Order: sequence, then structure tokens, then C-alpha cells
Amino acid sequence: EHLGSVEAANLAAQLDEVETMSLEQLKEWYKDTSLPEERDLTREELASALKKVTVWSALPMKALLKECVRQGALRAEEAFVGGEEAPDWHQLLFKLLLLERLPYWDAKGFPAKRMDNPEKALQVVVQSVLWQNMSLKELKKTCKEGGLVKVAEKGMGKKATIQALTAVLTWELLPLSELRKDCESKELPSFAGKNDERQESIKWLIAASFFNTWADRGIPAERIGNLEIAYGFVGEVDRVK
Repeated sequence: EHLGSVEAANLAAQLDEVETMSLEQLKEWYKDTSLPEERDLTREELASALKKVTVWSALPMKALLKECVRQGALRAEEAFVGGEEAPDWHQLLFKLLLLERLPYWDAKGFPAKRMDNPEKALQVVVQSVLWQNMSLKELKKTCKEGGLVKVAEKGMGKKATIQALTAVLTWELLPLSELRKDCESKELPSFAGKNDERQESIKWLIAASFFNTWADRGIPAERIGNLEIAYGFVGEVDRVK
């Protein structure tokens, strides 16, 4: 409805051309979007993304801004700012494309829909792709540099180490309300309202997710409320046994 007959015909031809593109050609296009190059990208999802970008690109600026507001890529007050602060056309397309990718990332195990900002979901995916291209030795070094010494020393394989790193980054970026849900699901102590809530919660989540040695022994260490004491208590039980 926003296009004349000639523009509509040209758009239809471009969409038909997308259907003829191979997976390799679609990946080449995707490389130029500045989104992470995931290994398991399918032709279907890439073709769907390119078709939508093609449609958005054909819209007049006013219609594109309305589409951004409709999808939540922009707030209404941001959409019609003039002068130097006016939204950039390329940035608008990127915002829409980023929203298009969120359901796919969520389906692949990245909690994209739980983030309060699509850019945070993008950060997790970008970092995960970088980790996938690293060796296990490099990943363990990354763990140590990030303070995850126990993860580095546990003897995990590459896949498990990436999962651990991705989980920790996710916990660092989740809204506190979502982080609390993860703690509640594992019946961990609550640190709500404390200045170090996120830091303490993540420590317990790491322990419960990757080092829950007390669970196998039937020891209710979560009730102790202090992670170091919990580790010490488990170690003392092991020593006595």
C-alpha cells in the first residue's frame, strides 16, 4: 500500500530473485549485515530474513519508521525526531533484522526473549560464536581470565565449557527479575535487594549448574546461604567419609 505500481513490481521481482539464491549466496549476504555468522544457519531462515529486509528497504522512510514502532524497534517518541538525531535508515533496518533473528536464537537455546534489550541477546550470540572458533586451551584461558577458575580446572570438554561461559554471560545480562527466576528454579538462596545480588546469585548458579557435588550426597547445602561455607561443608563430609 506504500508503493506505486512500478515499485511494487520491482519489489516482487527482487523477492522472486531471493528464491533462486543458494545457501552460499545467502550466507554471503548475511556476512554484510554485521550479525554473527552462526554455523547452523539454514537456507529457510536466511531467505526469510533477506525477504523481509528487501521489503523494509523498499518502504518510504515514514512507513519504515511506523514499522519500527509497530515491532518495538523504536519507541514512538524516537521515531519522528528531526535534525541530526533523526534515525539512520541503515540502523533502522538493522534493528528490524535483529528482532527478526530473536525467535531463531531463542529456539537454538539462547534466551533471547528473556532479555530486556535485543542488543544484549546479540551480545550473547556474538560471544558464543567467537568461543566456538576457539580451542579448548584458549577457552580455559578465557575462563581463568574471567574469574571462572573452577570451570577451567574441572576438566570439561569444549562444548561444556562453551555452555558454561554462555550461561554465565547470560546471567550477567539478564534482568534481575529473570535472574531471580533461575535462582528460584534451583532453590537457591535469595539475595534480592542486596547490592551484590547479581554477583552472589551468579556464584550460586555456577555452583548449582556445574559443581553441584552436594546434590549427589543428599546434602542440603543451599540452605547454608554462604557458598564458601557450603563448599567447605561438602569437603568436610567427604573427608570424614
